[in-house]
Amino acid sequence: GFGGAAAAFQQLFDNHSEALAEAEETQPRIEWPQATARGYRGRAWLQQLLNTLQDDRGRLPLGQDDGVNGGAWLYFFPNLAGRESLVDYKELADSSQQSLGRVARWHHARGFVDLRRLAAPGGAGAGPQLEFRAFLMQMPDQPADCNENGELLAPPFTACQTFVKGVISLDRPLQRLCPRNIRIPAQLGAGPLIPPAPEEPPPPTVVEELECEARRVVGKLAGEFARMCHERGYVEQQVAGPDGK
Repeated sequence: GFGGAAAAFQQLFDNHSEALAEAEETQPRIEWPQATARGYRGRAWLQQLLNTLQDDRGRLPLGQDDGVNGGAWLYFFPNLAGRESLVDYKELADSSQQSLGRVARWHHARGFVDLRRLAAPGGAGAGPQLEFRAFLMQMPDQPADCNENGELLAPPFTACQTFVKGVISLDRPLQRLCPRNIRIPAQLGAGPLIPPAPEEPPPPTVVEELECEARRVVGKLAGEFARMCHERGYVEQQVAGPDGK
């Protein structure tokens, strides 16, 4: 419990900014090597943000039965030194690092970030800005052999009220999404705009095949006769006039 109604009221409604500021100055902390991280977020991400904020400026607003909590979960996980990506302790080939891997896995945590203040309008054309403190809680799904000897404190982060502090800002104000409804083009008359493919012609008859073969034979004979006349000198030079006359 809270230890009484007065203590409960203080925990729920008092401003803890002074205590948090003092903790940031006096208590141990970890600072990220890169203070700022920037990235582009497209239309799909903006639609999801507006749905999370329950803002009607989105094109696909959620219904009343859809679960919306007004924020997002922040996932915290320590990484071993010298590694660029997250590796589970069960996948470590070096046995000397498996104990550190178990400690890192035991300290996987999450914290909730309330994003509803991003819906507030910014000032002088600037985008909204949100300063948050997300208190960490250990992930509930821990492997059974991660702390089988009981050497690690259980659970971490909660007793000392560890939190992550950060700032989320947008470079421009949130605006209503433009419609992307693609209309069906109007049809001319009752038929389609593109005509169907022509039907295949019927196979040739016996008479048509005979005529085609006769034209081929006569053409070949005419070519051979012209070559023979040219070789034997049966050629008479003529001056061709207009139109070959």
